[in-house]
Amino acid sequence: MQYAPNDDFYEKFERDFRGSRAEIIERLREYQPYLAPILQTSNNKLIDLGCGRGEWLELVQSWGFDPVGYDLDDGMLSHCRELGLNAHNADIIKAVKQHRDGSVAVVSAFHLIEHLKFEDIRILFRECFRILTPGGLIIFETPNTEHPLVMTETFWLDPSHIHPLPPGLLSFMARYQGFALNTIVRLNGKNTEAKANETKLFDVFHSVSPDCALIAVKEKSDAYLDLFKELFRKPKGHDLDYFVNRYDEKIRGDKESITLRLAELQTKLDLFEQSIVRLILKNIVRSVKGRIKNATLILSPSHLMNKFVHFLNYIRKKPKLFKFIRKLISYVPILERSLLRFVQSRMFSGLNKEHSLFDAKLDNAVRYYSEHVSKNKFSDERSEQYYNKLGK
Repeated sequence: MQYAPNDDFYEKFERDFRGSRAEIIERLREYQPYLAPILQTSNNKLIDLGCGRGEWLELVQSWGFDPVGYDLDDGMLSHCRELGLNAHNADIIKAVKQHRDGSVAVVSAFHLIEHLKFEDIRILFRECFRILTPGGLIIFETPNTEHPLVMTETFWLDPSHIHPLPPGLLSFMARYQGFALNTIVRLNGKNTEAKANETKLFDVFHSVSPDCALIAVKEKSDAYLDLFKELFRKPKGHDLDYFVNRYDEKIRGDKESITLRLAELQTKLDLFEQSIVRLILKNIVRSVKGRIKNATLILSPSHLMNKFVHFLNYIRKKPKLFKFIRKLISYVPILERSLLRFVQSRMFSGLNKEHSLFDAKLDNAVRYYSEHVSKNKFSDERSEQYYNKLGK
């Protein structure tokens, strides 16, 4: 089975897209808690499939394991040899088959299985289960298909990738093969708890763990398995659902906040409208009061008297009009009497000199009213006589 090229293409590709040796070693430290129980047993044999530059071999060796690595890329293996690591150029399936039943404590493969055909993956599961000692475990790390950008872009950057392996499929394959326990560990993403009000759409696409690993344990005593059950109860990393739910919570919170804010704004708008209405009504009332006041001034006795005097002076200058009005009034004795009293009242005493009723000609009219109106109606003859008097 050949999954690596014969030149240095893959070595340089991994350097550009996976990271430096120091970065990879730092990421791999996440697995130490899962390997700690293995070191309490008598078997510390570990094999790493697709060991590459040997970062994992170097790290687990420092923890106390006896590791051996297998890879097909001589460029990668040269780094292992420089560090004195136990690494060999070999087909991984053939390498696994060379180990005896129950002779290995840990089988690991980092970003390897996505390079294999599915039938080879099934063979790998079966052979690993066979060579593991009771309580031994497998660690298979692969790109996380839950990450939107991994599935749409980064997975396909590597031309040697065959197909992605969803976490659910890996977990099922472990159960199907007979492993007692298994968990999916999500790695290299945003591990901190995300607050719903701080989650952005960016997090949905970028903060999901880009890598995931299947960790499966072979059957052993209950006390031993309980150590892993406790570890497996503490999930690491976050899947897509986690950030989608947080983002949904944020949207709901934003909607509630906007609704509350709109309600506050509506209340303020209502109060503003009420104040505007009150102001308008106040101005209307003030205007009406002013008009009433002005109207009162206009309709005051003094003002009316001035108007009446102006009218009398006006008709006095129009003989025909004066004659007509006098003739008309003569047929209404009550009106004649009222006019007489009005003319004779003291209200005239306050008028200015220009409109004085003591004008000689107007005074003749007052005397005439006094002498004749209360006794008899005007006749045409009398009206004519009096008109002639006024005209003099």
